[in-house]
Amino acid sequence: MSQPQRQKSHQLPDLPAFITKIIHDLNLPVLNVVVCLIYVHRLKSQLPKNYETEYGTAHRVFISSILVASKYVDDVPITARKMLDSVGKDIWSIKDIIRMERAFLSFIQWDLSIDRSAFDSYLNELRENQIVL
Repeated sequence: MSQPQRQKSHQLPDLPAFITKIIHDLNLPVLNVVVCLIYVHRLKSQLPKNYETEYGTAHRVFISSILVASKYVDDVPITARKMLDSVGKDIWSIKDIIRMERAFLSFIQWDLSIDRSAFDSYLNELRENQIVL
């Protein structure tokens, strides 16, 4: 993903705490989180095997995938502004959030559809790995 326009020398929160905060702040339904994870898996499958990321990439990917999942699933999706309110304006700008979302869509080649069997399969995989949402 392209480097954000402005990122201060602010330390990002631990990823699990960051994810938990966003899920809580935005009151995300489990469906959105599962769709988000499927999209992240698609992104991962597009990357070369030994691809190395930069600091904060996982945070940016999560933000982007939640926004995309919400737009795919919800009648009234989460806006970039609401996401910015949750993550804080001291880390990224609204333009950064929008740029991250566009880059994410490009990486997954705009492949947003999820058929029922793929969804059920992914949900079962989460259960088998004892991941509780």
